Amino acid sequence: MKDKNISNERYTQKKTTALELFNIQLAIDNHAILQALTFDLTEGEILCLLGPSGCGKTTALKTIAGLSIPQQGHISLFGDTVFSDNIINQPPEQRSIGFIFQDYALFPHMTVSQNIAYGLSHLGKQERQQRIKESLELVELSDLEQRYPHELSGGQQQRIAVARALAPKPKLLLMDEPFSNIDGQVKRRMMADLRRLLKEHNISCIFVTHAKEEAFAFADKTAVMINGHIEQLDIPAKVFNQPNTFAVAEFMEAGNLATLKHSQQVLDKIPHQWPRDIDNSGYWLFKPQHLILSHSLQNTGIELIDSTYIGRGYQHDIAIRLTKSNHAPTVIWKAETETPLGIAIGENIALEYDQQPHWLQD
Repeated sequence: MKDKNISNERYTQKKTTALELFNIQLAIDNHAILQALTFDLTEGEILCLLGPSGCGKTTALKTIAGLSIPQQGHISLFGDTVFSDNIINQPPEQRSIGFIFQDYALFPHMTVSQNIAYGLSHLGKQERQQRIKESLELVELSDLEQRYPHELSGGQQQRIAVARALAPKPKLLLMDEPFSNIDGQVKRRMMADLRRLLKEHNISCIFVTHAKEEAFAFADKTAVMINGHIEQLDIPAKVFNQPNTFAVAEFMEAGNLATLKHSQQVLDKIPHQWPRDIDNSGYWLFKPQHLILSHSLQNTGIELIDSTYIGRGYQHDIAIRLTKSNHAPTVIWKAETETPLGIAIGENIALEYDQQPHWLQD
């Protein structure tokens, strides 16, 4: 019987840091692209860089890979410095990083085998053939070795791109919008298959997307990038449900946001038990699924303006007047219910909220 006092290495062993970026600054033509970009990645972890177009996501990947050179900062890979304030700048081919581009970048005139072999020219013929065989087995496409890219489905092309990226046995895998050209059930299946592959082989990975649904389904952690820096990094559920800033909440479409001034006016219309005497500026976040709507015969200043079926239930748009005047400014909120409301468009609504709303600083 195993001694209970003997520690289990699987639980006590300190996790290895796969990648560390510190204070990365990169500008092009005096336009800042990356600003004090700082984060790290644990070995075997999948991190999503999520953010609006133009926020610097792809540039961040290229900087890690050595394809873009920052003016300042520090990058280390498994404890080895690969860039440091332009004093150290290891070339891309020496960084042991696999890169999968948005369009997969397979060579159309080469077979699957030749595509995978392209990055293995430093190996002898026998070892090169063994790597090709192992890589195709890894993505379960061993029978397609002599096919050309145009003879493959989109899903097969992606898996070949993965096989080619992993064939040199990189320390880190980078993927730029890998699921953007694929729709529906095929995308969901591919994400599940690729995530399982990465986890089975303990492969550290960073992927870029602007679609939060991909971050939810694929990533262990999500980093929201805004204007070239990380605004928040955490597990996807926390980033969505407890955003740190207005910018994160707005991009994540996390719920109904109200300024302090408007919140007080809205709260006056909602039975509540949470504190309202917040002196500093900021925002309340009200999640649509926690709003409780009911029909009211009184003029509540809250009106149903639209209801839409969205698959998982119903989404309702409600207009909230901020004062008693019929000409007062309104805020438009969204609420969600599993079943129809049974309330006609234009009718007055009584509004409740069944949780403590989330508070955001500016």
